[in-house]
Amino acid sequence: MKNLLTDQRGMGLALIIILTAYIFIIGSSALALSISSRRNAGLEICRQKAYYTAEAGIEQAFSIIRSGRIDLSAVGSSETVNLVPDYISADYAGGMIGYVKVSRAGDSEEQYSITMESLGIFQQARCILRVEAEINSPADPPSLYTIRVLSWKVNQ
Repeated sequence: MKNLLTDQRGMGLALIIILTAYIFIIGSSALALSISSRRNAGLEICRQKAYYTAEAGIEQAFSIIRSGRIDLSAVGSSETVNLVPDYISADYAGGMIGYVKVSRAGDSEEQYSITMESLGIFQQARCILRVEAEINSPADPPSLYTIRVLSWKVNQ
């Protein structure tokens, strides 16, 4: 009778099964890591596009204010005006400008402060920009208002 401890038949098969399992686990881990990285990269792109959409809302609001198409001097200090959709289109570059809210602070007709908040939406990402600026009225009516940005904050 042969000694069972020295019999090596079947050891090759066991070694191949163990190596195959090891390679399968390493491959699965690499695949899961690459899928996760790709998903995170896609989310970051969506966040950036939401930021740019919100920034576009702020820039369009600056343009409207600078040109005098909206009279902020008629807006009370406790009021908030939403420029979407009356002045700014909600659709923007595949995303959406959710709102652009403008509120005024200060009593002077020549110079006052405003706070603007813009919501940019792109797919599942959202970004809110909050800007505080100072507005100076033109000395003569045909000229443009001047705007000086005091702060620019991002909330995602």
